Amino acid sequence: MKRLFIFIIFSFMFVAIGYGQSDQVSFIHGLGDDSSVWNTMANELDNEFDFVRDNVSYNSSSAISNSASSVYFPSNGVTVGHSLGGLVAREYLRQKSNSAMKALITVGTPHKGAPVAETAQNGKVGQIVSDWIADMAAGPAISLGSLGGRQFAKQLLGKIDYSANAAGTRINRRLEGMFGNVASVNNMKPNSSFLTTLNNVPNNTLPSARYAIFGAEDNFEYVRIAESFRNKNNDKNPVESGVFLRIHHGIASFYFVATSYYAYLSAKYFYKYNQSDPSDPFYNSYYNRAVFYLSVAREWARGFASLVYYQQRDWDKKIIGVNYYSHNGEVFKDANDGLLPAKTQAPSFFDTPDEIDRRLPAIGANHVEETAHPSVRQRLEQVFQNSDVNIPEEGANDPLGVAVNGPPYINDGQTAYFYSDVSNAEGSVSYQWYYRQEPYSSWIAGGTGISFEHTFYSAPGGETAHSAVKVEVSSAGETAADIHSVDVYGCEGTGSNSVGANIIIPCEQ
Repeated sequence: MKRLFIFIIFSFMFVAIGYGQSDQVSFIHGLGDDSSVWNTMANELDNEFDFVRDNVSYNSSSAISNSASSVYFPSNGVTVGHSLGGLVAREYLRQKSNSAMKALITVGTPHKGAPVAETAQNGKVGQIVSDWIADMAAGPAISLGSLGGRQFAKQLLGKIDYSANAAGTRINRRLEGMFGNVASVNNMKPNSSFLTTLNNVPNNTLPSARYAIFGAEDNFEYVRIAESFRNKNNDKNPVESGVFLRIHHGIASFYFVATSYYAYLSAKYFYKYNQSDPSDPFYNSYYNRAVFYLSVAREWARGFASLVYYQQRDWDKKIIGVNYYSHNGEVFKDANDGLLPAKTQAPSFFDTPDEIDRRLPAIGANHVEETAHPSVRQRLEQVFQNSDVNIPEEGANDPLGVAVNGPPYINDGQTAYFYSDVSNAEGSVSYQWYYRQEPYSSWIAGGTGISFEHTFYSAPGGETAHSAVKVEVSSAGETAADIHSVDVYGCEGTGSNSVGANIIIPCEQ
């Protein structure tokens, strides 16, 4: 029993020593995910930086305060939290102390609330997408009939994963499932009592080393995030490849061509109407056809406008809470990750008096793909290297090393040149060279530069001398040395062993 106790004590000592040698980085997932969501990103970072990785799991449907009390973060560690996970980490600090964590890096976290949490719960998303279907059905409806037109629109929307059946849409069901009526989602609604308390004194919920990485997806975020949802549900890498966007643009092009075609037919019959005589039996028919085709073109144009503008505007303004601005005739909007505006992902209370940029955009990343997107990884790499986080790079702690480069053998009386190759030096390097005639001889100090030259002589009687040179280097309190052997031949002549332009043969006895 005593031996077992001693074994356990030593085991804990070794674990403690192991953890003390590297920084610990805790990765915490977001809503509806589990700890595996960070695997790809964490593995890539682990190849570049020297840290001990910890995956933090919790019940993402529980109240955030309950989740925070159920997890643990090392006081000297760095925490990376996605979405809801960032709020859990902040609540953990509020409950403990803002000194209970070395650094906090949030990625796509709704610090000031998620408007989509409300719109997904009140059914607004389903109504908005139904309006999109109505807009896209208008052209086919007048061309094919109302029922056929709506089915046509639904099939086109299905190509980009919008429509599943008459009852709703896939993306709506995903949002409703993701932002269902659970405690954590209610906590994330803007102006919730939880967020009011959390943000009352932000510095109490944030360490001094705090960073907010916010996704800044390109335009047509709702199309891109639909592909990421599809990839994730199929257990694939969630990073979208642009397939849905190309399909979306193809559908928009189809509507544009249909609009142009019917506009051409309208113009054609208007021209015939203007050129024909009222006595022409087709005079009124030309006019009626021109008006009909113009109305068809207008309905197809309605679908085209929906695809290239109104759907994006509805998604931004009515679903995720993005604001639009006008300046000098140009229209701008808040950066967002397809689900959250940048203003909630990276609020101003992340700023500190120093000059470090603590609100960092991840260009091209939508909310679903943020735990695997290259631009997020680049931002994490940047933060890891900042002085207040300072995760050492892999191999940065390798010991000082040196190797001597020079000829392995020379002729009697020949001067040889040697060079030192130093690795893993931190700061300036000092050198001390030595040489010796034979293995049993004492070392004699030589030069103190990066290179060294010396004239060697053979052993008495012309025998080969087994000489050597040595260099000792020091840098930042570390030392290293290397010995390089040199055989010194005593006789010249013809033979099979060449040294430069000279031919060496053994001495005759």
